[in-house]
Amino acid sequence: MILAGAKEIEVTNLGNPEGIPQFRDAEQVLTALRSDAFKTRCERVGIKYDEIVMTAVTIREPAVDKAIELKQRGIGPDRS
Repeated sequence: MILAGAKEIEVTNLGNPEGIPQFRDAEQVLTALRSDAFKTRCERVGIKYDEIVMTAVTIREPAVDKAIELKQRGIGPDRS
């Protein structure tokens, strides 16, 4: 979706993977989207990476804590 031009996108859910196993790879998804390789790929197709707003769903407090931790590590969502 980002490479198709979406500027604001909900990329994952940081909830408990026992309840929503399809989001078990949330950290890996965010890591890939924050990578230099992905930034370069965006640049190559004319997308301004700094204009992209990535959101992760965080319904419960542990998910919010995870979003904060990931943000501090430089791979977290812009919004949660």
